[in-house]
Amino acid sequence: MKSFLISFFLCLSASVFGQKIVSGSLESLRGQPSIAIYFDYSGATIRGMSEKQYASFEPKWDLGQKKMAAYFIESFNNAAGGYLTLTPDGKSGYSMTVHVSSVSANGTTYASAVIKDYQGNTVAEIGQIKGAGANVGTHIRRMGKGAEYLGAVLGQFCRKKLR
Repeated sequence: MKSFLISFFLCLSASVFGQKIVSGSLESLRGQPSIAIYFDYSGATIRGMSEKQYASFEPKWDLGQKKMAAYFIESFNNAAGGYLTLTPDGKSGYSMTVHVSSVSANGTTYASAVIKDYQGNTVAEIGQIKGAGANVGTHIRRMGKGAEYLGAVLGQFCRKKLR
């Protein structure tokens, strides 16, 4: 267990350095109590298939998306350490949309995030976000691991920028 935790944090700390703000700044998020979160898989390649193709291949895709969102939100909020809290209810002046670009067979997930204010203006765009998957379990579970790591990496990145 100890070696797993050490490996997890080493991978997580190495992953944090890959993200970058492509445009804008997170400065306006300082002091925000929460931010609404949305996920966009419309342009994603999942195991070599489009989202639509994958949904017909995997009958539990709808449930999988909900689980992935829950894993992402929980790990983001833990990693962000109170500097920023994601909420799925949409009741916030700011929103973050995570645009998933690809999910591999082991669940490794690549994405970018766009943060907008209450008027719909883009505040910041974060690119090159990667969440490592897993080598065991169902594909939905491996994707859940990828979403969990993705949330942790992005949460830690936001924490670092908002300190």
